[in-house]
This record gives sequence, C-alpha cells and structure tokens, in this order.
Amino acid sequence: MSENLGKEKNLDLNSLNVHSDFTDTNKIVNITSTDNDLLTSGNLLNIEHTGNANTVVGPIVNISSTTTSTSLDSVLKVSNTSQTAGNVLEIEGKTDKNALNVTQGNIIYSGDLKGATRFQSHTISQSTLTDFPNNNQNLIKNSFYSSNADTRTVFLPSATTCDIGDFITIFYNTEIGDSKVHTYQLDDNDTSFSLSSSLTRVGGAVASKVELVTTNDKKKLVINGKTNGDGGQGTTIKFVNVDKSKTGWAVEVIIYNQGNGTVASTSTFST
Repeated sequence: MSENLGKEKNLDLNSLNVHSDFTDTNKIVNITSTDNDLLTSGNLLNIEHTGNANTVVGPIVNISSTTTSTSLDSVLKVSNTSQTAGNVLEIEGKTDKNALNVTQGNIIYSGDLKGATRFQSHTISQSTLTDFPNNNQNLIKNSFYSSNADTRTVFLPSATTCDIGDFITIFYNTEIGDSKVHTYQLDDNDTSFSLSSSLTRVGGAVASKVELVTTNDKKKLVINGKTNGDGGQGTTIKFVNVDKSKTGWAVEVIIYNQGNGTVASTSTFST
C-alpha cells in the first residue's frame, strides 16, 4: 500500500512503523517538494526530541544496515551538487563535547579539510603551487604559493570576510635575495594577527629564534632575506582564519637559513 500526503494533510501519530519490500515503489519513504514558500522558514524533514530525563539513551535517530553487498555505495548520502551557498551538512554540538564521533573505520575526503585549528600543507594538497603575487598585490584565500627572490609587499584578505578554516600557505622553493624583504600585511579592516601566532628561525650556525604575537597590534609579518641568514629554501608560512574576527588570521612561520647560517634572524612581526 502507498499513500500520497499533500501539504494540506497532517499525520498525528504516537508511533509510525513502516515496512516495505519495495512492492509499490523503489523508495520506502519518499519526501519531495517544489514549494519555495514552505522552505522559507520551515523544514522538509524535522526530527526533534526535547525529553531531558536521564533514562534517555538513544540514539535518537538510528540509521543502520547489515548488508554485505560488495556493490554498496553508501549507507547515508547527503548531496547538493548545485550548491551556491551554505553547508550541505551542518552539525552543531556543545563546547567541550563530541559533535562527531567515528568509532571504527576510516575518514576519507577528497577536498580540503579546513578548520580553525588546522594549518594547511602544500605537500598533501595535490595542488600546483601558485606563483607569488607581484608587489602590492593581494593573496587569495585557500591558495598554496611558491616564493620569489625579489622584494614584495602582499596583502591578506580581511579575516572578517573569510570563513573559519580558510587558509593561505607559502612555501619557499626559492630563497629571498640578499637584503630583499617580504612583507605580509593585514587588510586595513583587521587589527592584528591572532595572539600566539609564531615565528621560528631554525638555527644554522647561530641560535634558533622564536617570536610570538602577544599584543593585538601586529599587522605585518616581515621576512628579511640575507645571505647566510633568513629566507632560505624550505621556509614555510601558514595562515589560517581561526574566528572571522579582526584578529582572525593566525600564522605559523618556520624560517630556514641560507648559506652557512651565520647571520642571526631579523625577521619579525611589526605594527
């Protein structure tokens, strides 16, 4: 048996048990809609539980399968191949509690895994490095850049206009020329790099150096190229948007030396 319910019909049931051997249709439960007004503020499917007794165990919604089919595509599939905004799937949990718990199996993804606490590595991005911008040009979010030997000042997009997890990574496959300077500057709308952003010069013939952002007024990152000093190949700069605020760009800078590494680091954060 099958029954079609229009939007003028409601079901008020204490329990609903649906069993089907696909005798009527190839879908056990089929919900379709072309009504734009209905979805202006409503939901096509709403499952809500408000009981707070400690006897509630759950799972509140259970989707399971015991199939051993070698042709199985997915147990649960959520898609929107015409997406222009928003999220295909959104999970909202509570601070310090698990919003997603994968107890067995692998997590496999093909796109970028972005998050407020994740810097992005070009090594595993499967992306070709983009040429470093010309002087006084803008960096593009979610991009991996190679370096340039000449003096450059480049600008980050405002953290407030980007999404949490958006990133920019620069890998120095070319060392900076002697006395050449790379300046990474925040948008005028932003006030500082995120607190505890860090700059590390890895030794050489001189001691290593570490500098942290400890005040909300650091708008520039300056890398000073020097023969036997800063800006050697392998230097990596990773920006990530942590909270969409005016101090939303966090940055981790790892600097390797050129030549014999006898010149101390002069690279720094500045106002």
